[in-house]
Amino acid sequence: FEAGEGALLPFGGRETGYKGFGLATMAELFAAVVGGGPVATDPDQAWRGNGAAFLAVDPAAFTTPEAVAAKVEGLAEHVRSADPIDGEGGDAPGDDRILLPGEKEHETRQRRLEEGIPVTGTVAGDLRDLAAEQGTESSLPEPLR
Repeated sequence: FEAGEGALLPFGGRETGYKGFGLATMAELFAAVVGGGPVATDPDQAWRGNGAAFLAVDPAAFTTPEAVAAKVEGLAEHVRSADPIDGEGGDAPGDDRILLPGEKEHETRQRRLEEGIPVTGTVAGDLRDLAAEQGTESSLPEPLR
């Protein structure tokens, strides 16, 4: 592909796109060496499972909790200040908020805790039928009875 004719640039562009390769290589080596998984060069290995490695870092070893909170909030504000792509943003039409990873799920969880989990009529009927079969109708939440 030639530039401008459908070619995709690496994450980070021409000058710094190699950084994604470095991160991918590091992740593969951690998962293979620490987690016992294969690497791309392992010939036709019948791998069944998941090679994984976990790294835990205690920020208090390097700085104060206040400094961590300030950095996190500063980055969150910076991300949220970005312009939405093509007018898209949050979860609903007309919602052009920029959300952080996990923020949508957190909002959904909070809403479900306050309002309950929406259940379609078909699913509600199936739950009532199943509860009747098992003799556990009284255990159904009030909205499903």
